[in-house]
Amino acid sequence: MKKWQILFAYWLLMVVSLKAAEVPALPEPELKPIKIDQPEWGKGIGAENAQAVCVAVAKAFARHGRVAAREPILVRQNKDPWPIALTDPAPGGKRVILLATSGTYWSQLAYQFAHEYCHVFSKHWKVSNQHPNMWFAEALCELASLWCLRQTGEDWLAGDAPYPNWQSYGQSLKDYVDNHIKDTPTFESAEAFAAWLTSNLDALSKDRTRRDLNTVVALRLLPLFQKDPRLWQAVPYLNSDVQSGDGFRDHLQRWHAATPPGLRPAVAQIAAALGFEI
Repeated sequence: MKKWQILFAYWLLMVVSLKAAEVPALPEPELKPIKIDQPEWGKGIGAENAQAVCVAVAKAFARHGRVAAREPILVRQNKDPWPIALTDPAPGGKRVILLATSGTYWSQLAYQFAHEYCHVFSKHWKVSNQHPNMWFAEALCELASLWCLRQTGEDWLAGDAPYPNWQSYGQSLKDYVDNHIKDTPTFESAEAFAAWLTSNLDALSKDRTRRDLNTVVALRLLPLFQKDPRLWQAVPYLNSDVQSGDGFRDHLQRWHAATPPGLRPAVAQIAAALGFEI
């Protein structure tokens, strides 16, 4: 990327940030049922508590980001040591999320569920995992975890925890994020981030689950989403028109074109934060 392009992208970021109010405040969407599909969440740990955490995560997206999954969700523990949102639905169209947690590690559960829930409301099953731009979906879902734990933590501390005695645990949710990102590099200028992204695009394209790299991108976008959570409204259209052979700029442009006109400023803001004019 040439220097003038980087400077123009930075100017564009400043302009679209000033126009954040153009992103509409849609009504809070209806939350579809979220059920833990097993009797316990660990030895002696009732599944109803794990379910309450998952519902709180989805509630944060619905209340503040105005976005929600369109299908009911079944949550189960994964036999493998990683979380995943399955591409094939369960009977009745329910979406299945498998989490790699157990017991009362509620911050870890919330972190994993927020990531996989983002995959569901962005309709990840429409795109092959082998697509070279799927790393960006992973970065947005990593952003979902960072943003949601901070927001959910604030909600709980303000008195909106699932149970009154969980209110103080809101700080643990926020601390979990701080510990997760403490060693993640940040950039003082748009030019520095653009240079980093250019040098890492190949690695990201070859391995969409490079969490260390995904987290750098997520952390770059986090202040934007904290300032205006309505940006989440554009994410469900991310996978609407993904084409093979597209470069990353093409990928962003297709997302922009597939998004309803009122939400296109949101996509433009996100792209500008990454150093791209669309």
